[in-house]
Amino acid sequence: MADHNDWRADEDGDDFTVLRRPERRATPPPAVEPEGPEPIVVTVDERRNVTGVLVVTDWRRWLAPRDLGDRLKDAANKAFMDQVGKDIDALDPQVRPAPTHRDAPSADGDPSGPVAQALVAESMELFARFETELAQYTARLRAATTAVGRGESGGRNVRVAVSSGLVSSVEVDSRWAAHARHTEVAAEALAAFQAAQRAGTDPARVDMPPTLVRLAELAGDPEALSRQLGLSR
Repeated sequence: MADHNDWRADEDGDDFTVLRRPERRATPPPAVEPEGPEPIVVTVDERRNVTGVLVVTDWRRWLAPRDLGDRLKDAANKAFMDQVGKDIDALDPQVRPAPTHRDAPSADGDPSGPVAQALVAESMELFARFETELAQYTARLRAATTAVGRGESGGRNVRVAVSSGLVSSVEVDSRWAAHARHTEVAAEALAAFQAAQRAGTDPARVDMPPTLVRLAELAGDPEALSRQLGLSR
């Protein structure tokens, strides 16, 4: 490797040789990602409602104002998916759930008695409503999946769209963001997230019809169901 004392001989077409110092090219330093806290953090509750937005004081050190909307969207969706992960962990089949015990009257082994007959009559009524309520429930779930909820902050500097329980877009006025305090950014982002969620519908928050809830309750404790029908004591 040539050093600063090396010389290179070049023929210039005449009868003599010109010695030239070799060119030295500086090697650019490798790019290094800055280390520090996550500049944007969104928090949600167990029903995936946005409850808070944290913006660090010097967030512009980490990202440009024009990129703020995308970072807010990513932070919100990360919070949503983290909560989904917690919900899935709670349903881990390796963890045996506590058995359900329903407080129900006993037919004392008499299937023709009033307790058993009352449950039979209730069940027939539930099954008569089952298909209608299931169809309505399915339609609400489908509508919640395809609907888009839109909301904006009070200052109209942040606009959010949500669909299928996730944030599909966040638009931020970059001129405002270039000078806004971090607390203003957090407050307006939170307001826009919450407005969009109120306008939209998360499929996870569509309530199950009473008929389906009651049937699930009856089926959740087979022993109580058997006693109430007079099939056991």
